[in-house]
Amino acid sequence: MDINALIDKYFDGETTVAEERQLREMLADPSYDNNAADEARATMAAIDAMASKAQHSPNTWKQSLRESQLRPTLRRQSAAFWSHLARAAAVAAVIIVGALAIFKPAPDCVAYAYGHRVDSPELALQFMMSDLEAVGAAQDAVQSQIAADFSAIANALDNE
Repeated sequence: MDINALIDKYFDGETTVAEERQLREMLADPSYDNNAADEARATMAAIDAMASKAQHSPNTWKQSLRESQLRPTLRRQSAAFWSHLARAAAVAAVIIVGALAIFKPAPDCVAYAYGHRVDSPELALQFMMSDLEAVGAAQDAVQSQIAADFSAIANALDNE
């Protein structure tokens, strides 16, 4: 069986004794070098340390039984902990990015007129009004030229 499938099965608390033994043998091999294998090694070592401590302490048989029943629960809790931690980190990242997007400083008002940077909104408005007046005057000149051209065409057609 694939080591990643065994690790997932182990963290879900669904491995048999034989599968857990196979997983331990695979994890003892240094060629399995990835995050999932490292996490499984650390978790299994922690669980073994807790189980060993429980066996050497003067507990009653009921307490030992209770602690041995915690092994699958601890595996599930470890996987759930990392899952919850990843979700919390994702939510925190979204909140931070959203806050940075909302509360970024407003850009300065800048215009360029006649090749020069204009920082003053009043001066930029004056340049704009001046340009609009020039456009209006040009429009008047174009309309009068068009009227003169049509008038000349009408006269030429009348003379024929």
